[in-house]
Amino acid sequence: MRARFPFFLQLLLSRAPFEQVFSCSFSVSMLPMRAMSQQARVSFRRGAALLTLLSVQLGAEAGHAEASRLAPELGYNYGDVETARILATSQSQRALSNSVSALYTNPANIVSTRVYHVAALLALRTPEAQQRTLGAAAVDSVTNGSLGAGFGINWSRQDPDGINREYLDGRLALAAPVSDSFSMGVGGRYLKLTQQGLGPLMESVASSGLGADPIVSDFGLDAGMTIQLSPMFLLSAVGMNLNNPGNGFMPTSSSAALGFTQDNLAIGADVTFDFTTWQRTTWRPALGIEALMGDNFPVRGGYRYDDGAKTHAFSVGVGYLDTSIAVDLGASRTVSGEASTAFAATFTYFLESNGLEASPTDSF
Repeated sequence: MRARFPFFLQLLLSRAPFEQVFSCSFSVSMLPMRAMSQQARVSFRRGAALLTLLSVQLGAEAGHAEASRLAPELGYNYGDVETARILATSQSQRALSNSVSALYTNPANIVSTRVYHVAALLALRTPEAQQRTLGAAAVDSVTNGSLGAGFGINWSRQDPDGINREYLDGRLALAAPVSDSFSMGVGGRYLKLTQQGLGPLMESVASSGLGADPIVSDFGLDAGMTIQLSPMFLLSAVGMNLNNPGNGFMPTSSSAALGFTQDNLAIGADVTFDFTTWQRTTWRPALGIEALMGDNFPVRGGYRYDDGAKTHAFSVGVGYLDTSIAVDLGASRTVSGEASTAFAATFTYFLESNGLEASPTDSF
């Protein structure tokens, strides 16, 4: 019998051009439309239309903005990709994440639940940073019961009337359950970043970039593991950019996380140590909580301290989910240090695979 590989491995094994893989991450969500209920089809189209309208509006506003006064490293936010759930819980999801959020926080958690999800992401750090991100991602942990895979691609633009930084971030992750209580995962990241504006030093390589040539075109290696200590407690460890790319756009960091779950309540605590961004090792502790209200409405909140930037930030979020879709919103705001505001919206569609349909608890 031929082995069944996750959808993303099939794409890679076929040696499809990058452009085809990129377009597929968007178009695959349309494949099961005929099998969806009328209500799910309407919800899916409304969600996709809303994100499209928002992205068009952002593009129209870009030409009327002023240069950001926020330090570029704060607007860049360490290059982290934040789904609405990640943002709403202040990045405290490394032990509790699943589905698409696991792709960006802990690759081991891709197999924490059996899902086949496709998501669209819109994230804003505005008005201070003038940074916006559009992306798509998918996670498959059902096609092959012993291997899960995730793929994501995100385009971002930061401060178009200032430093004019633009970057493409691609992720691929694989995970496997070693036992019923232990999983491991590895992830690869490709970052291509250009900067064509004027920084604080005006015309210089250090401040204004290399014109159309990329400042960064490099790969990073991530790894993570999660141990279920008991039915209620999970422990995780994650390393990001472990190959040490040697630049502040892809900082090498390590994280430890503890998660608590009981019924419809989850609490996560994370601490991340950054070895690259600042002139010393800095740490970012975070605490997040989420509760599922009425089986369909997740409510979230979180807090994070950034030792490098010397900022305290609080976050909140809400969402709606059923057996076919999930719509999540998140927001974050610093309350000390330099002011920074962030928003994120994520629309996720749950695909059917091998007769398995995701339930609300699968994505919570």
